[in-house]
Amino acid sequence: MAGRSFPAWLSLLSAAFVLLIIVIVVGSLRRAEPRTFLLSQLSETGLGTEASLAGPTVVSLDARSPDRWTWFDFSRAASPSVPGPMEWDLGVRRFQLLVNGGPGFSGNGGVMVVQEGFGELAEAPGGEYEVSRVSPGGDSLSTGFDDWYEYGFFSHLLEPLDATYVLRTAEGHYVKLRILSYYCPGPEPGCLTIEYTYQGNGSRQLR
Repeated sequence: MAGRSFPAWLSLLSAAFVLLIIVIVVGSLRRAEPRTFLLSQLSETGLGTEASLAGPTVVSLDARSPDRWTWFDFSRAASPSVPGPMEWDLGVRRFQLLVNGGPGFSGNGGVMVVQEGFGELAEAPGGEYEVSRVSPGGDSLSTGFDDWYEYGFFSHLLEPLDATYVLRTAEGHYVKLRILSYYCPGPEPGCLTIEYTYQGNGSRQLR
């Protein structure tokens, strides 16, 4: 008895499925090239306290150590290695970010994700800002930065979301920022690059 032939539409569907698998495999083998930045050369004391609107500024922080936090003070554009209780606003360690505010922290820091784009945001909103907390394991974390990236299943790269954050500093001033990259040239992970505008005069104006 002669074999039964497959319908034409089923053959086309099978061919399309095979083509899709090939595209996925080839895409997984092709090395993605993330956006990279050189680390910023930041001093311990910075440039002096800024008391007006400053920015936008791009800075790349060395967060490569899994055991040590890197600290950043927006008012001085400084990265002190051993800051005083009020001498830092943002801490970074690998992909973790921390603000200087919440139970056990000396500052008034907090963070909020906003709908406006970085360039369009003109004023820091009121309302509730997410503070840092101590996890059950004794480590610290900032839930406002929990989901700042997407992980590429095939590329194994962290890609920053297109998101704008407003950060309240330890002293209660405001910063708008966005995350540009997690990589140094190489690419090497753990180099967090942010773009920010800082308002040091006590107002909420960010543009």
